[in-house]
Amino acid sequence: MNSNSIVAVTGPPGVGKTTWIRQQLSRYEKGGIYCSPGTESVPIDWTRLVADFPGKLVRLVGNSCVGETGFPFFIELGYHLNLSSAGAGLEGLNLLRVAVVPPQTDASEWYTWADEVAVGAPVERVERPQLWRAATTGEVIDIESLDVFWEELTGGAYGRAVRVKGIFEVSDGRALFGEFVAGVDVEQFTELSLPRWWSGRPRRFSGIEVFGEDLDEAALGETLRQCCLNDQALAHYQQQIKDQLAEAEVIL
Repeated sequence: MNSNSIVAVTGPPGVGKTTWIRQQLSRYEKGGIYCSPGTESVPIDWTRLVADFPGKLVRLVGNSCVGETGFPFFIELGYHLNLSSAGAGLEGLNLLRVAVVPPQTDASEWYTWADEVAVGAPVERVERPQLWRAATTGEVIDIESLDVFWEELTGGAYGRAVRVKGIFEVSDGRALFGEFVAGVDVEQFTELSLPRWWSGRPRRFSGIEVFGEDLDEAALGETLRQCCLNDQALAHYQQQIKDQLAEAEVIL
C-alpha cells in the first residue's frame, strides 16, 4: 500500500478491524489519516488510536474524508453500513477494499465486496443485531464499581453481549480501554498512554459501545450512571492522590 492509498476496512463486530488498521499504521513513521463514519459522537477507536500514535494521526469526519492525500488513509466501516453504498463518493480514487473476516468463513458479501481478505478473530453470529452506545465524557468511575458492571455486562445480565469496547476515566486518574469479544481471549482492561487526570472532571472523551442482542438499554444506562462518582466523591479521591504524591515528594 502506498502513502496515497485509501483503504476501506470492513468486517463483523469484534473481528479485529481496528487491530488490523493499527498494525498497518505502525509501518508508517509519519502516521496516517483515520475515518470511521457513524462513530463521531462516540469515537472509541479513534481515541485509542490517538493514544497509540500520539501526534501522528489525523481524524477526518463525514465528507471531509474524501480527497486527502500524502498519508495512508484508513476508513473503518461498521457492520451497520450497507456495503453496496459504502464506497459512494470514492469512485475513481485509489481505493483498496479490505475485509477482515472470522476464520473458516465461507463465501459472503465481504468476499464479493473486497479486493483483499484478512483473517481475524472468531466471532459469534447474532440473529437480531443491536448496538448501544453512550458517551460518558466528564464522568469518572469507581474502579470496583466498573469491575462489577463489566462482569455483569459480559456475563449476560443485560442481554447477550457479543462485543463490548469502551474508554473509562477511573478514580485514580487513569484512562482505561475495556474490551470484550465473546469466545475470544482478550485483555479486559489496558491503560491508555494518556496523562493522568487528577483535578476536576476530565475534559476528554470517554464512552462505551455494546453490540449484541436482546440488550436492556435502559438498565445498561442506569447501571453505568450509578457507577459514576458525584462531585464530592470525585474530589475525595483526587485529594487522596494529591496527598500521596506530596508524601512521595517528602520521602524523596
